[in-house]
Order: sequence, then C-alpha cells, then structure tokens
Amino acid sequence: MTEQADQWVQAWKSDLIRAPTKSSLAAFFIGINDTGDVNGWTNITDWSAFWKAEMNSYFRVVDQVYDTGLRHFLFLNLPDRPTSGSNPQVATFNSLLVQQVAAFKASNKDVSAILFDTNKLFADILDNAAAYGFTNTTG
Repeated sequence: MTEQADQWVQAWKSDLIRAPTKSSLAAFFIGINDTGDVNGWTNITDWSAFWKAEMNSYFRVVDQVYDTGLRHFLFLNLPDRPTSGSNPQVATFNSLLVQQVAAFKASNKDVSAILFDTNKLFADILDNAAAYGFTNTTG
C-alpha cells in the first residue's frame, strides 16, 4: 500500500491527477492476503506488537494522503475467510483498525472518516448467497 500511496502523492504533486479536496474520497482497503497469510508465520512471538507496527505504517500512508489536502476517508475492514475457518490475525487487524480510525478522527477534526464493515457484509453474502444471486460460494 505504501508504494501505491507514494505513486498517487507524486502524481498529485506533479498535477498529473486532480483530486478536489472538498469532493474527493480516499479509500483504504489492505489486501486480505496481506493479513491472512501471516497466520502461519512462526517467527513472530508478539502478534500485538507486530500488528501495531503494521497499523503505524498503514496510517503513515493515510497521513501522506491527508497532507495533500484530502479530508474524506473511507476505511474498509477485512473480511474473515469463513470457508477456511476463522483467522485470529484478521480479527486483531480489524480491532486495531477501529482504534486507529478513531485516533485519526480525534487528531484531525477536519476529516470525515467512515469505517465500513466489510467483514459483516461478506459474512451476510456468504450466509445468504442465493438472496444475492450467487449459486456457488465454495470455488
């Protein structure tokens, strides 16, 4: 995510893209694999410290975008992968994201920030697949 944000900021600074600060929305959704795949890592002994460091990196990117003048932010939490069992790393990430979004809003009174519960939406879709027009949710 840091590379994508760096590219966006550079393009914005170079006037290659326009993002009117009053009407643009910055949306952040880190990859599911980026969090879910670490579950099997055996070299990490303090998961809380690991995720706090990751969240600090995440919000350094958010601050870069904020510094360009954007004030409308959308954060999407991560869906767990219920077909393969619950993943505690996703739950930890989502919990810390709630805290970080709240801290971001508290320290930047001029922002509007929404945390969208992607986890709940995906769970509902998988639990009620037919209602959404899906016939195969396993492969």
